[in-house]
Amino acid sequence: MKRYLILALKTIGVLIALDILIIVILAIVIHTERFQSWMKDRSIAYISETLGTHVALDSVGFNLYNGDLYLYGLEVEDLQKRKMIMMESLEVHADLLSLLSSRVNISSAEVRGLKANFFKERPDTVANYQFVLDAFKKNHQEEEKDEKEKKIFDFNLDKLRLSDIDMRYNDNLVKLKEFLLSGTAFSSEHIDELPYEQMRLSMKDLETSWTGKTKKGPVRNTVMIEELQSDYPHITIKGIHYKTDNGRPRRNTGRPKRGWFDAGHVDAVADLDLTLNHHDKDSVSLSLDRGIVRDSIAGFDIRDLRAKVKMIGNQVHLRDIVVQQISTTLKTDTAYIKLPRKAQGDSILYYSTSVINGRTQLRDISRPFAPVLSHFTLPLNLRTRMKGDANGIQFSDVFVFTDDKALTIHAKGNITNLRDKHKLNVHFDVNKMTVRGAIKKKIINQFVVKKFMMKQVDLLGTISYIGSFDIPWKRELFRGTLTTAHGNMDFNFMIDNLSKFLTGNIKTRSMRIGKVLDIPQIGEVSVSADFKFDISKQRTALMRRLKGGKLPIGDVKALIEKASYKFLKFSNINLSVESDGALASGHVSSGGKIVDLLCDFTFTNTDEIKKMKIKPGIRIHKSKKSKDKDKKSKD
Repeated sequence: MKRYLILALKTIGVLIALDILIIVILAIVIHTERFQSWMKDRSIAYISETLGTHVALDSVGFNLYNGDLYLYGLEVEDLQKRKMIMMESLEVHADLLSLLSSRVNISSAEVRGLKANFFKERPDTVANYQFVLDAFKKNHQEEEKDEKEKKIFDFNLDKLRLSDIDMRYNDNLVKLKEFLLSGTAFSSEHIDELPYEQMRLSMKDLETSWTGKTKKGPVRNTVMIEELQSDYPHITIKGIHYKTDNGRPRRNTGRPKRGWFDAGHVDAVADLDLTLNHHDKDSVSLSLDRGIVRDSIAGFDIRDLRAKVKMIGNQVHLRDIVVQQISTTLKTDTAYIKLPRKAQGDSILYYSTSVINGRTQLRDISRPFAPVLSHFTLPLNLRTRMKGDANGIQFSDVFVFTDDKALTIHAKGNITNLRDKHKLNVHFDVNKMTVRGAIKKKIINQFVVKKFMMKQVDLLGTISYIGSFDIPWKRELFRGTLTTAHGNMDFNFMIDNLSKFLTGNIKTRSMRIGKVLDIPQIGEVSVSADFKFDISKQRTALMRRLKGGKLPIGDVKALIEKASYKFLKFSNINLSVESDGALASGHVSSGGKIVDLLCDFTFTNTDEIKKMKIKPGIRIHKSKKSKDKDKKSKD
């Protein structure tokens, strides 16, 4: 028995030695160039047969000792024999022994020079990559039939590097210079639970572009990111560059008064510092610690942008919001945004804010929206609330004031039909505006325009205004009541930016015009007047060249119901004034039973109206007897 036991042990030892020898021989054979070349050919043949297309591979190899796998020069054609996928190299370093215990441990994986050309010629055609998806889907279904239960495995990736990536789908593009990811680990049972605290991400020179469709036609969109660094919970993004190009001239081309902002020509660059406080499949909480956004062409220049953001589903809650431009700072405690969910049939966008407090110089928004404000440096304080949706904005509790309260404005308003510029309208109700002292001249002097009747504006004293205004397509309409130190005035006028005329009417029951015009002989006046002035730069420039002058160009027709001049009183006086820019000519007529009083006058300077030239006259009514005599003579 002892001899048989010794023989059995010797036999087992020989078998083990033989197995070891076979493994060593296999390891040696597997690592030979001939075997790996054979494996390459078999792999190409298998993939080509599976996909039904041409596949090329420069070389492939692996090392059982250290778990290295490498692949160089991969090319895959689509079914029309066009190069679809090309890759310079793939290198993977893994722990093969860990696979025996259902663990995937990859110390490093690197992909270099991956290029892909995907396209779908028309919506009713099949994409050129669909055959790959179909092949892998079939294999996956066959594998699932063989599996009785789902295997659970752990996955660890110490380092992933992607470089020189260029992927295209039709005219959509994604290019990436370098991408580094480390510290990734998860279980297949809990694949959505990633260890963000351990993960590190770095990315350089990302570019993606696509063509969007709008009502006005296609718009090319491009996003470039110079650098992104993520060291949980901090994320730093440098050089986010967003551009749009609709292939047409900018909206302000040939129109100097129009702002430079154009959604079809955005060219904005931003730097962001973020802190990711919480993240799961249903919610995200983060802080925007610092944001800088500039569009040098349009004129946006946000020096500091800060907010705390919490997203739950399609709801966004913001707090501690700060937006700072060169000389403008806006702050609000809270804001709420409800985003649409089109996949669930919800297309409603809604947003609202708590009180917005701010201090501004309007020149900060001049280049994008209103070049006329380019010299408006008067500091203004403001408060308001805002809410709205995709088609409109409402402003409530609007309060605008200067530091010394010489200018105060209380108002509310709305902007409607944002989606259609031809129907868009800006409407504000001014509950009360008060302008005191020298602030009137300061406000007017903020605009680089010709100043008319500045002396008269000063003589009006404190001005209060109650009314409203509308700004529909190519028009501006103002209405309301002005209360001054010398009387009240109702007005209604319109600026038509198509015909380039200012038209309207004014009416006052009692206005001490003499005080305003610095002509003390004129007493209180009750008058209603219609006016029309030419505001076309081309037409007025032509008249200036021909005649010179500094007056407005237009006409005024008025009915003076009551007036007094020195000790004389008048009623029902017709007044007309016409100005060609250099000379204003006026005519006054007052009808009586026997005599009509007439007066012609001219002036060339609104600040010196009291120096006007006056030519009085009378017209005697003919008696009935003289009228009959004239009639007979004609017969």
